[in-house]
Amino acid sequence: MLQKKNISISSVTFFFLISGPIWYLNDFPFIRLIICVFLYIFLYKFSDFIYNKLIRLQNKLLLIFTSIGFALLHIFNFSHFQFFLFPIYLIYILPQFFLGLILGIVRLKNGFFWSVLLHILINGSVTWPKLFTHG
Repeated sequence: MLQKKNISISSVTFFFLISGPIWYLNDFPFIRLIICVFLYIFLYKFSDFIYNKLIRLQNKLLLIFTSIGFALLHIFNFSHFQFFLFPIYLIYILPQFFLGLILGIVRLKNGFFWSVLLHILINGSVTWPKLFTHG
């Protein structure tokens, strides 16, 4: 079940992660922080209204939108992001979209902890070998 606090925190975290690369706010952390605080207060205040609107959407549609957001959040994994290559990046993030679908289904069926654990295991399977190789 979505709670006011969870809606607010996840939305603010998503904004904080994308606000730097998209709006070039990396050089202004204080401005990012102030925007995040106001966004949190606004979402916390109006989260009941937002939740009532979201609950009318079907779970499948909500799952697709969150998977798109998950994929778009990972678009900045590519070094030297160039906006004119955006259509090509959309092809590159298709695996993240499908992973977002899988993690969303795991979250709905088994809970938040298990989807985060699966995400950690998937990321770890790629990064852990790099930590132990030399050269």
